[in-house]
Amino acid sequence: MAIEFTLSHVVSFAIVTTILIVFSVIDVETRKVPNKYMIAGMIITGVTTVLTGHLFSEIMLHLIAFIVTGIFVVILFRIGALGGADAKSMILITLGSPGIEFVSLADPIYEAILGTIGILLIMLVGAIAYSKKADDISKGTPLLPFMLIAYLLLQAISILLSP
Repeated sequence: MAIEFTLSHVVSFAIVTTILIVFSVIDVETRKVPNKYMIAGMIITGVTTVLTGHLFSEIMLHLIAFIVTGIFVVILFRIGALGGADAKSMILITLGSPGIEFVSLADPIYEAILGTIGILLIMLVGAIAYSKKADDISKGTPLLPFMLIAYLLLQAISILLSP
C-alpha cells in the first residue's frame, strides 16, 4: 500500500468530486437527476480519464471495478435500494475514479471490491440513519449526498491508514 499523488489521480478525484457535488445538490432539491446531467457527467469524466492517462495506467482496476460495480448496482437497483441516478453515479465513479484514488493497493481486484463495497456500504448506512431521523421522507431519501460523503470518507480513510 503506497500513497500516489499523481496528476491523473488528483484530476480524477477533483472531477468525480465536483460532479458528485452537483448531482447531490440536484438530488436534494428535486430527488431526481435528469439524464442530460448524467450524460454530461459521463462525457466529462470519460474524456478526463482518457486525457490524463488514468484509464490506461489503471486499465485493470477500471475493468474490475466496472464489473464489480455493475453487479452490485444491478442487484441494488432491482431490489429498490438504489434509484437510476444513484446507479448511474456509481458507474460514473467507476469510470473516473475506481477503487481508492490516492493509495495504490497491490491487487486491483481487492482495490476495486474495497472501493465499490466501501462506497455502497457507507452510503446505504448513512441514508438509513438519516431516514430514521428525518421528519419527512415521503419523497424518499436522497442518496447522492451520502454517495459523495462515502466517496470522500473512503479516500480520506485510505490516506490516513497508509504507511
